[in-house]
This record gives sequence, structure tokens and C-alpha cells, in this order.
Amino acid sequence: MVAITTAYAQDTYPIYFTADELPNGVEWLPEPPDTTSSQFVYDITQYM
Repeated sequence: MVAITTAYAQDTYPIYFTADELPNGVEWLPEPPDTTSSQFVYDITQYM
């Protein structure tokens, strides 16, 4: 279970989400680019 609180001092009550209610990153995150692709070279260049 994950507890999330709001940023406002007046509303500091926790809101709980179950694991079933959280988003599944496997479904919507793209896979990393292949290390031999130009997209990987671009990504690593931007990172550095």
C-alpha cells in the first residue's frame, strides 16, 4: 500500500492506493533503445 499526502497544510490526510490501483509501468513505458541504434547514441549523448 502506498500513502500519498497532499502538499497543503490544511489537507494533510493520507490517501491510500492499493497495488491494483497504481499504474503498471510495463504497459506504458517504452523499452530502452537498442545499444547499436542511433537513438541510443542520442539518448546517451543527451544524458552526458
